[in-house]
Amino acid sequence: VSIMVMDGVYTEDVTITRSNVALRGHAKSLHQKSVRVNGTITVNHNGGSGPLNEVVTITGFTITPASGHAIEFIGTGSGSLVLDDVLAIGNGGSALIVTNNPATKDSRIRIESCQLTSQGDFPAADIQYGTLYTAVDGDMTAKTSSGTAPALKLSNEAAVYMDRFVVSSGGTTIQCT
Repeated sequence: VSIMVMDGVYTEDVTITRSNVALRGHAKSLHQKSVRVNGTITVNHNGGSGPLNEVVTITGFTITPASGHAIEFIGTGSGSLVLDDVLAIGNGGSALIVTNNPATKDSRIRIESCQLTSQGDFPAADIQYGTLYTAVDGDMTAKTSSGTAPALKLSNEAAVYMDRFVVSSGGTTIQCT
């Protein structure tokens, strides 16, 4: 299912519970995001037949919740999340948080041409029990009041592969626990 979202500001939380969904912001040109979500986008991938078959794609959005995480990738099954040309700003939460069931560590996240930023003492991206595959051409920045939050936090056997991606923080850049 491909959903084209027209230009505008949408003040609401969005939850996606089915696989093979492409949520595309209508853009006048490349890297000009004209769709803004003032809320959280949650992708809940329960069940599924594998990360390569259960894909959700988000393209061309600015996501800025009033508080909390901008993008949540959660669930008990395996799946894949693709972010392309997305600006996500966590406000008292991470721009991207991935919390999966420990039994299904094969969930995958692909980030391309994105900017992930956190405000408050939270990492820009917090990956738990998943793999951040192919972070290309973008940046992760943690803007913390105390300067201690990492830009990227990996825990519980999470893994990451990056190319041409800037990771910056006032504190630790990448934290593995």
